[in-house]
Amino acid sequence: MDRQHTTSIIHSALDDIRVVEIGQYVSGPYCSRLLADYGANVMKIEPPLLGDPARRIGPFPDDIPNGEKSGIFLLLNMNKKGLTVDITTDRGSKLVKELVKTADVLIENFSPGYLSHYGLGYDQLEKINPALVMTSITPYGSTGPYRDYKASEINVFAMSGRMSPHGLADREPVRYAPDASWFQAGCTAVVPTLGAVYLSKLSGVGQHIDVSAMETHIGNVDNRLLHYEYTGDEVERGYWLGGFPVGAYPCKDGYVVFGIVYERFFERLCHAMGRPDILDDPRFALASRDENIEELEIILLEWTMQHTQLELFDICQKARVLCGPLYQPSDLLNDPQLNSRSYFVKSEHPEAGILTYPGATFIMSKTPYEFRYPAPTLGQHNVEVYSDLGYTNKEIDYLVSAGVV
Repeated sequence: MDRQHTTSIIHSALDDIRVVEIGQYVSGPYCSRLLADYGANVMKIEPPLLGDPARRIGPFPDDIPNGEKSGIFLLLNMNKKGLTVDITTDRGSKLVKELVKTADVLIENFSPGYLSHYGLGYDQLEKINPALVMTSITPYGSTGPYRDYKASEINVFAMSGRMSPHGLADREPVRYAPDASWFQAGCTAVVPTLGAVYLSKLSGVGQHIDVSAMETHIGNVDNRLLHYEYTGDEVERGYWLGGFPVGAYPCKDGYVVFGIVYERFFERLCHAMGRPDILDDPRFALASRDENIEELEIILLEWTMQHTQLELFDICQKARVLCGPLYQPSDLLNDPQLNSRSYFVKSEHPEAGILTYPGATFIMSKTPYEFRYPAPTLGQHNVEVYSDLGYTNKEIDYLVSAGVV
């Protein structure tokens, strides 16, 4: 089933949901982008002049910094309308409250209490809109002894317990890809947000959702905590609770990754290599395999180096062996599976030009993903949205000159 990137036959799944995002960097914007992808009307609020700090983070086309061409910003803010508001001013706070009156959701990822200082905390906004769902994403949560602590993504990742087991046994721990914890938090936040919106539309009762990035990592992704709970043992770095081979092995044009954790897969691999004799060799029996692992790896490498990634992928899949290519970004863009499912979308941005981006993360058969418009330029929809609120062009010009928008 293909994704549809143009006009849906029927309404989008979330087209009756109105979202105000006061987000920055990754977690808040990613949460609201996932909603926007399926039809939610998302209005992104940024500070005047500089905008979301993500605009100053690369990559940039031709490596030339430009606030309208940041790759991470353009990725995270597709399908949104862009407004500028200085929420630290009385007039700016008033504008946000006017938007919130008719909103279903407010998404933010500032430090706990920051918005409350400007009259935009949940306790203040629910008086204006009792049905409002407000989703707050922070490193450690809005309560507890760490609530006011600052964190970069790697701090959250390290404290979640995910970092300690990863890397070589005789070296320091290593991280996942940059921003993994922020993306995980933004993705997780979508679930309670939609659940709360469903309840709000049924009952008229809103609520505040408190998402801790640290907790979203602890609760999934890796089961090392469960291993400790069951055995009382810490998982050593570089130790794999599985079989052979596991990990990346070189081939003709790159690497392939094996994930063989059960003996039956090892047996299938030996047949796929044309080496069933390995199974009768006492050196490579399960009980003595670890002692002779280097010899076995030489046999495996002699085989993998005769083939390309896709050849090995095909051979192993036919043999029911868990193996796949280790992709570079260029491989992803050319992958036949992703392209057959229309995963990527092309965005024509007025400043950045035509670029390719990851599209929908899942397919809905009746209410498909729809790419509607690229990430907004700074303040692109000010006139449209503020006019809808009843402001005249003269009043909007005044707000711009006063630095409010």
